[in-house]
Amino acid sequence: MKILYCIILLFLSVNNLTAQNGFDLKHIDSIIDNRVRNQYDKALQQLTNRLNAEKNPRILQTLYAKKTAILLDQNKINEAQNTINFAQKLCVTDNCYPEKSSLNFQQAVVYFQKNETATALEEILKNNLILQKYTPKARELAISYSLTAYYYNTLEDFRNAEIYLKKSLDLEKEINPDKNFASTYNNLGILSKKQKKWTKAIHFFKQTLQQDAKSKNFQNNIYTYNNIASVYLEIPKLDSVYHYLKKAKKSATKEELFNSSVYPNFCVYFSRKNKVDSTLYYGHQFLSRFSENNPDHYSKAAVVYSEFSQLFERNSRLDSSLFYQKKLLEIKEKQWNTTDKEEMISKAEQKAQIKYQNQVIQALEQKNYFQNLSIRQNRILIFSIVIGFILLLIALILFFQRRKLKHEKKQIELEQKILRSQMNPHFIFNALTAIQNKVMENNPLGTATYISRFSKLIRQNFNFTQKEFVTLEEDLDALKNYMATQQMRFENKFDYEFNIDENLNPNFINIPPMLLQPFAENAIEHGFKDISHKGKIEIIVAQQNKEQLRFKIIDNGKGFYPKTDEKLHALEIIKTRLKLNNPNDEATFYIKNRTDVPGTEVSFLLTLANNP
Repeated sequence: MKILYCIILLFLSVNNLTAQNGFDLKHIDSIIDNRVRNQYDKALQQLTNRLNAEKNPRILQTLYAKKTAILLDQNKINEAQNTINFAQKLCVTDNCYPEKSSLNFQQAVVYFQKNETATALEEILKNNLILQKYTPKARELAISYSLTAYYYNTLEDFRNAEIYLKKSLDLEKEINPDKNFASTYNNLGILSKKQKKWTKAIHFFKQTLQQDAKSKNFQNNIYTYNNIASVYLEIPKLDSVYHYLKKAKKSATKEELFNSSVYPNFCVYFSRKNKVDSTLYYGHQFLSRFSENNPDHYSKAAVVYSEFSQLFERNSRLDSSLFYQKKLLEIKEKQWNTTDKEEMISKAEQKAQIKYQNQVIQALEQKNYFQNLSIRQNRILIFSIVIGFILLLIALILFFQRRKLKHEKKQIELEQKILRSQMNPHFIFNALTAIQNKVMENNPLGTATYISRFSKLIRQNFNFTQKEFVTLEEDLDALKNYMATQQMRFENKFDYEFNIDENLNPNFINIPPMLLQPFAENAIEHGFKDISHKGKIEIIVAQQNKEQLRFKIIDNGKGFYPKTDEKLHALEIIKTRLKLNNPNDEATFYIKNRTDVPGTEVSFLLTLANNP
């Protein structure tokens, strides 16, 4: 939560509002940024006074975002939500951005604090699209990318987290190349570490040190040195571990040492060196100020207890090893769900108890000179521990893989839903316009026929937006119905033809819905406008190979002459949907003017999935 809070405050403090009537915005930003909770009431009163005097809706939204940040840090979630709901109504035009994005940030934090991380991610993905549309070069978009990376990281999708963090870094460099990017490089290093990309992690952490040295900002060096040491612990390179831990200790205050994981890392280092006194010293340095109210302390305490248990086990002090193993399980209790927790505790206690009992048996047998039996019991002990550890490891791997796949599926569904929803209003508006024109002709039979076709279109369209995949037969049927409706609207000024590969069975092929309709609509609405000859659209679906279909849409209209503006057109939406279906599909897409006659040709490959 600390990283997320810092990102939000970074945004809130960049809005330079003019001080009025004794209102000191920089002082309020300082209170929020440093989380000076004993001054929150005073800051809220000053914000309230300024809000009552302010008339500019864009400035009002920024001020309400600052108020919401304070309320959230006080854990007043309901009051924060009410504040957001009120502030969002103050400005509802396109000109509200980028300031309105500050409220979107806070809305995502509300969801996150309610443990609805997937909903928070959906909110930020929507915010990304809005900022890309209206203010693509605004710093708020870079911050929105950083928040997206944070939520992906929380959902343990480290690949997407890294992608969005790099997007944020690239945009920040473009906006302000002289800025200190140390924190971004540090986060990239942490993500690389989580993905076990050790060399890459070291590179990013050293980039962090270079950035801080360039700006002469050394206050965070303790954390960077400690991060480098933690990577070398994984490799492991113990000499390098000690070198960077000493640097971290030298550059920090006592309070900073405690709040970081330097002491736990020293504990791990000396445990690996099997130095009992030093291991216990650094471990107890951290545990002496452990707080159950600080979530960050639990993972660090788990490291200390784990090292204590292993250290005593290696030194045959099994009572102490078992004691700290139980402490480890207790500290992890809040991080596991009930079923997994009970299973893990049961397995760990059984394993430790078996080990303890077998060690006692071994000691008795040695005392009674049964050396052969002692050796056999020792082998059984080692085998049992190895098997138990392997089974436990497999169970953990399967659990986290299932959870990761579930989150990845949810994220893709959210992005697909957002992209598809942008097509519906435009699609329905054109259909309604066609009905209006038909009614104006005062032709009851034609109007009834048209309304019948339109009602079918509406049902098909609404049905498609609820599905991730439809059959090829369903999609082509909806497209034929749309083109027949448009043909009636334009009084047969164009023809259409479907050429489907005879080796295909459309009823048993699943595709994302409405991939072809936007191009047919563009040909009818724009390509055939003001032409003197009769228009024609040809839809071609062919088997490219065992895993892919080739789609082509060919017309004899005016040709393809794209307009340049900031709107997210169907072309970008289709390309993004192809990429989400399969990363290689986007590269196969092209749209070009025909070389034989005037007109446009669109073509792309679609990788099939979930087909019988």
